[in-house]
Amino acid sequence: MPQINTLEEAYAVVNHSKYPPIGKRGVGLGRAHGYGKEFSSYLENANQQTVIVLQAETEAVLDHIEDISAIDAIDAILIGPYDLSASLGHNCNPSVQNAFEGVKQACSSHNTQLGIFGVCADNVAPYKAMGFTLPTVGVDTLFVQSAATAELQALRDA
Repeated sequence: MPQINTLEEAYAVVNHSKYPPIGKRGVGLGRAHGYGKEFSSYLENANQQTVIVLQAETEAVLDHIEDISAIDAIDAILIGPYDLSASLGHNCNPSVQNAFEGVKQACSSHNTQLGIFGVCADNVAPYKAMGFTLPTVGVDTLFVQSAATAELQALRDA
């Protein structure tokens, strides 16, 4: 879930994502449980199989990251480095790395998985080496553009 800034917003995500007794997600007939046919078995496992990843993308979330990462139902925090850097008013500034380290420490102290986004593997490799457990890489449109460019070049070379 992107743009989480407060503890209240984090709890709202949990409430909308998990069924009682953890959250307050509504129960309705849907495809996930065969439109009611497999409802009981679905409900038994849904809370354990629903993963909640909150994105840390703003300066505001830094004031609440310790409490947010302590919520048991939160599985991971994913740093949005570009948005967080912009929110801090900096790019390639020590305060950005300090913010990343603060999120890392909060997640580590609560055993919450920690991720980071990068456009390419080289962007996230240093964070993986630092113990980030959920590196995410790439943008779908860039993948398509890269593949199309390679095919066009192969056609020109043929």
